[in-house]
Amino acid sequence: MTNRVFIDSNIIANWIIISEAIKLTKETKDKIELNDFHKKIQNSYLLLEKIKENKYENESVQFFTSQFSLCEVYNVIGTEFKARKLFEKNIPFRYWTSMIKKIKLKNEQFPEINKSLDGFANTFLNPNNLKMNEVDTYKKDNVGRLLWIYNCNTHDGVLIAQAINKKCNYFITEDEELIKNMKNNHLGIKVYHCDTFIREKL
Repeated sequence: MTNRVFIDSNIIANWIIISEAIKLTKETKDKIELNDFHKKIQNSYLLLEKIKENKYENESVQFFTSQFSLCEVYNVIGTEFKARKLFEKNIPFRYWTSMIKKIKLKNEQFPEINKSLDGFANTFLNPNNLKMNEVDTYKKDNVGRLLWIYNCNTHDGVLIAQAINKKCNYFITEDEELIKNMKNNHLGIKVYHCDTFIREKL
């Protein structure tokens, strides 16, 4: 049986964040050291690195994501970019929540933000070297079930519905609340934490 695995947006965002950190340390010739936050999300990075290296090329597993998932990643990277601006201005952390929404990015800053997402797309979604397949269709009834029976938010509901429509049997995420809500669901898909998936299935 082929395992069909949908990769949630937070896994992709984590890979981009660590990739950027590693790239920065290489450019500055510093010793690569992951901070506590990076260590917490490093399994996301490790999973995608294995996919990138074609570790599963001869195994019965396929990986999927979607354009909607990438839109969520775009938001994460944009927020990260804003956070850097607050850090550079020495704004105390306690004010970040209220101030981050007030920061308006300029058009000339978009290429820098786009570069991070383009790096992921060129690595994993390039048609000439496809490591993940894209999914964009879903059944609205499944979204309704996910929202009203399993208490998913709209974004998660659409992503899991896309995974179900592509007959994925695993949905990999870092979202603890989502995993809790989807435990013992009756939709034919297992929602796993990235750590659990690596430990039990890889």
